[in-house]
Order: sequence, then structure tokens, then C-alpha cells
Amino acid sequence: MDDFFFIVDENPQLSFKLNNIVKTNLAKTIVVEKFEDLFGKLLNLRPRLILINKGILNEGNFRLVRKLKSIQGYLPIIVIYSVDTILEKSQVSLMKVGVDGFIHNLDNPHWVILYLKSLIGIQKSEKTEENSDQKYRMLFETMFSAYALHEIIVDEENNPVNYRYLEVNPAFERITGLKASYVVGKTILELFPTANISTIQTYGNVALLGEKIQFEQFSQEHQKYFEVVAFSPKKGQFSTIFIDITQYKDALRLVQNSEKELKELNATKDKFFSIVAHDLKNPFQGILGFVELLYNDLEEFDEKELKLVIGQIKEATESAYDLVLNLLEWSRLQLNRVIFNPTVLNLQDLASRQILTLNAQATAKRITLQSELADDDFAFADENMIGMVLRNLISNAIKFTNEGGEILIRSNLLPKFIDIEIKDNGIGISQENIQKLFKVNQQVVVQGTAKEKGTGLGLILCKEFIEKHKGKIWVESRLGSGSSFHVLLPSSDSNDEL
Repeated sequence: MDDFFFIVDENPQLSFKLNNIVKTNLAKTIVVEKFEDLFGKLLNLRPRLILINKGILNEGNFRLVRKLKSIQGYLPIIVIYSVDTILEKSQVSLMKVGVDGFIHNLDNPHWVILYLKSLIGIQKSEKTEENSDQKYRMLFETMFSAYALHEIIVDEENNPVNYRYLEVNPAFERITGLKASYVVGKTILELFPTANISTIQTYGNVALLGEKIQFEQFSQEHQKYFEVVAFSPKKGQFSTIFIDITQYKDALRLVQNSEKELKELNATKDKFFSIVAHDLKNPFQGILGFVELLYNDLEEFDEKELKLVIGQIKEATESAYDLVLNLLEWSRLQLNRVIFNPTVLNLQDLASRQILTLNAQATAKRITLQSELADDDFAFADENMIGMVLRNLISNAIKFTNEGGEILIRSNLLPKFIDIEIKDNGIGISQENIQKLFKVNQQVVVQGTAKEKGTGLGLILCKEFIEKHKGKIWVESRLGSGSSFHVLLPSSDSNDEL
């Protein structure tokens, strides 16, 4: 819309003179005789400047000036002009009403134009500043991020030792739960006496050196993660803008855990297929080979040779059976189909049963199996799971112990736990392989002393069963010096903690 200036004057000669000055140099003009004529359709033009002859002013017109100045969204410049000097006292009264300026002489058009332009420039500047303040205030009040303004407090050596809150926005209140009325005016050490001194020093560098920083911070006071940007609006002060990223961090942690679980599942799948494809196939190939040999050449074998072949078939069958058992238990564990039923368990009795089961395997290698478990060694554990753990560990000890060796099972009672040790004097384990044990994604291939083969699946199964009990399993070994496998289980007096 074009700019309009209104001239209000009953004196045609004076209004004509002013009209020529204004419309030639500034804007379109409309001349009216009475102040009241401004109100109505003409006012819809929203004149930027209204020039009024002082001679027509009266008390009623004063009210109209106030009315013009009170219209929302419209702030005209009102100038009083006169051929006579306007007394200072009158100027003060008129300015209180809402008048913006005065013209005392129309004989110098150049001065009149410059004066009116200066009034317009001042209004533009004020309006720009006002709009800017309003915009920043609106941004301050409605921004999603928390904002706080602080002043740094230094000691005698100008080292930052504290800071005071000067202003905070509503988002600060919402995110931190701290009201502005409580925070503003207080120092960080008044609010949080255990606040991190290094953080104060960091903010001090921002306030005193003008540094700008961005970082993540975990607030012990609020138990939340924040993304923080800090900068200095002026020396000695710093502003912080921050958002609560706790949900983002939780989601990121969830994604990372899911990725870890997915990798473990892939490793489990690969391990399973590797066992099925190779380790489970090998014993059956041996069985089929021996059976085919017997089928084709049975008449050619004497009793001694026949017994030897049958013994090898038996050994291969037992190996395959143990592997199938472990595979079944492991798959059930992965599908969460294993029933966990801990009870007070007599470990001496359980170990004796496993020794009886494995005695033939040990006798074949002339290995001595000895248990030093006492009849009062109890654990709060699942009998089936711990039975399989002991069976796997004793079987492994037999596998990696030379003929004529010894295997000892003993215990050590600890507060709320019992440590079961399966110790052998076999070939031991290298430090490199110890790091790989109990891990589904690591392959450890070592033949037994009688060239027995293993998959490592039994130890993985042991670890998962022990962790079900909130226990631990580990090994102490040196290559050539035997091994000691330890199983830590809750003792019978800690059954309320499982």
C-alpha cells in the first residue's frame, strides 16, 4: 500500500502551502478540515503521518489524538505545525497526549522535509528494535530447547569458581523441573553443592575467553543426558542451550544391544550349522564305515579283531550321542524352553553319579577319577543343568589327560557361594585358547590325548547354564601343566537371592 500523509487544517492557505511541500517530496497527501473526518473510511488508508494545525486543537481533539494512538497495530506519527512559536510548556502537554513533533515555520521547505524524514526514520528504528525484541522474546519463551543465561564468578586470581543464573526460559523449567523463581539469582553451588568443578572451569573459559563449545553431559542431579551448546553473549557471561537426549541415548543403547544380540544369534547359528555339517557327521561316518566293514568281511575277523571293531563303533556312537544331547540342550536353551528349577542340591551325590557314568571312559585310558566333595556340600541349583555341567567338564578332563593321569573334584565353601573345582594333570591349555573358551563365535579345535575330537559346544552350554544360576565359570591352566575348571554356584543358604 502507498504511504499517505493527512493534513488537518481549516486554513486553506496554510494547508495548501504544507501540502505542496509534502506531496512533492514525501508521499501522497489528503487534506481534511476537521479532526473528526479522520475517523471512518479515510482511516482505513492508515496514514503514516498526520499533520495538524495547532489552531484547531481543543480538549475534544486531544481525546481524538489519544484514540488514534491507542488503535492496535497502528501507530501514526502526529506532528503539530504552526506559524507561531509553540511554547515549551504546551509542547510538553501535547507530547503527553501523544504528539510526536512540532513544526514552527513553513518558510524553509528543505528543513521541513528533513525534519519529517527524521521522525519517520526514528519510528522505523524503534519499530524494528521493538519487533526484534518481540521476536527474540517470543523465541525465548517458545523455543523447544532449554536456555539459561549465567554470569561467571571468579576468585582473586580470576579463576572460575562458581556461576549464577540470570535468566531461564520455560523449556528450562520443563526439562530440568526447576522453576525460574527458584533458580534465577542463585549460584550453581547453592543449588547443587556437589556440582562438578571442572564443568565450572569449562564454562569459565566460555565466559572469559569467548570460546564456543558443544558436548554431551550426564546430569547426576537429574539422572538425564543433555546435548549442550555454550557460548558467550558478552564477556563474563555465558549462555547454555540444551535439550534432553535421554530417550535418544536409551534408544541408541537398545539398538546397540540389539545389534550385539543379532551378532550373537548369527554366531550361534553359524556354530550350530558347523557342528551339524562337520562334527556330527564325523562319528556317524566312522560308525557306518565300521558297520560296512563288519557286514562285508565278518567271517574274516577273529574274536579279538571283532571286539576291537565293536569297541570303536561303541566309542563313535557314544561320541555322537553326547554331541546330540548337547545340541538338543543348547537349542532348547536358545529357544528359552529349558525349565529352570533350582533346589537344595547335594553335590557329592550328583558328582558321584556323573563319575559312575563316565567311569568306563576313564578306565579305558587308565585315568583315576577321585571326588573329595563332602556330604555336606550343598548348592541351590538345578539338578539337570549342573549334572550336565559336571558331566561335560569331567568328560573334557578325561579327553585331555594322558593315560594313567588323575582327575580330582573338590570344593571350597565361600560366603553365599560354593566353588567346585575339576582339576586334571593333563596337557593344559594355551593362553590364546583360554581367551577363546566359552565364546560361541570362537573356534577352538584341539584333539584329545587319544585323538578324541571336540566342538567346544559343551563349554558354551556350561557357561550359559551357570549364568542361569547367577554363578561363574572360569579356567586356570598352563600348556603342559594341566587345567583347573572352577564353577561358582549359590550355596544352599542363598536360595532367596535367585
